[in-house]
Amino acid sequence: NDAGVNADSEGDSSTRTEQSSTKDTTDLDDEIRRLEAELAEDDVDDDSEMGSRYEEGEGVAERKSVSFAAADTIHPIEGVKAVDHGYKGPAVLSLSTLANDRIAPLPPSALPVARKRTLKGIDERASKKPKSTKVDGLRGAVKELLDGYVARSKEKLSGYCRVCAKQFATDEEFHAHRKTEFHKLAVEMERKSTYCKLCRKQFTSPVQMKEHLSSRPHREQLAFVRRRQAGQQQSGGRRQWC
Repeated sequence: NDAGVNADSEGDSSTRTEQSSTKDTTDLDDEIRRLEAELAEDDVDDDSEMGSRYEEGEGVAERKSVSFAAADTIHPIEGVKAVDHGYKGPAVLSLSTLANDRIAPLPPSALPVARKRTLKGIDERASKKPKSTKVDGLRGAVKELLDGYVARSKEKLSGYCRVCAKQFATDEEFHAHRKTEFHKLAVEMERKSTYCKLCRKQFTSPVQMKEHLSSRPHREQLAFVRRRQAGQQQSGGRRQWC
């Protein structure tokens, strides 16, 4: 009997456990359905509130239409703040009130100018530009000055003896000096000292004579004469041996 009682009690407990679990599952499903219904109602309320605010013009962002020149081309934009002017139809936003105006071009003086690159020998012959009057006048003045230039050695200084390096006060004293033996001897000695016998050239001053002695023509002539003299000496010595 005790065993039967125990079995009945165990069966009742298991039955109660199953019933309680089934009840919990049912309650959970009901709770989920209730929450979903509340969320759906909230969404409907939000949509209706937004729709009413949109119709009354109280929304922060309102959809408007923008017209670009053509009347049949409408471009909707988002994010334009609504302004209540008493007009409930579609609004038109003009991007520019000066659509037909034209901007005047810049003057040529304000435009950048590229530097012209020329080729030597080609562009110079192709385009010969006339020289300016100022440059021509300057060159003419310089040419006139050079045409009248006289070398210092050819200048005739009044009362000065270049050979004796003496200056006289009057022409009479200068002419009297030229007739003296001293002046004549000085002129003769200068001529001998400024004459190159090898090249047979007469120079007007000792400075010119010194420059000539160090010049290439004089040195070549001197080397030629020395070679010729050396050849004559060798030929003369052979004849002696013969």
